[in-house]
Amino acid sequence: RCEGLEIRMGDARIVLEDERRRGELQGFDVIAMDAFNDDTIPVHLITREAVTLYFSKLSGDGILLLHISNRYVDLAPVLAALAEENGFAGRICEDDEDDDDIEKSSSTWVILAKKEADFGALAANNSWKKLDRRPSVRPWTDDFSNILAVFQW
Repeated sequence: RCEGLEIRMGDARIVLEDERRRGELQGFDVIAMDAFNDDTIPVHLITREAVTLYFSKLSGDGILLLHISNRYVDLAPVLAALAEENGFAGRICEDDEDDDDIEKSSSTWVILAKKEADFGALAANNSWKKLDRRPSVRPWTDDFSNILAVFQW
């Protein structure tokens, strides 16, 4: 059971930008982004500017959870670069199991927080590995992204 749960559907960046313009200053405990559910890459959701916006809307110990599953592109290095740039802690969980009986597909999730302690029990869960930085991948911005650098050849 989850009390006070608030779900907002839509493009996360647009919804949160609109709230910021209206002066609404929530301190969300979790922002979960599930925009990567096919092979399109909504780049604008994982830029420096977007991540700065998300963290401005989180509580002091809030976490950002991003679904980044994709058959062709490994987005984890982009998020690792953003985490390193901001001094955030980052973890990744890659669940490779499909189960047609319960309509479950494999998925990859990244979690970012201001500090490792904000992960709580997830920090001790062996399924959540530390997010590793790939030096050849730099943080994406609203003016720069490089899909080829994270393409899975």
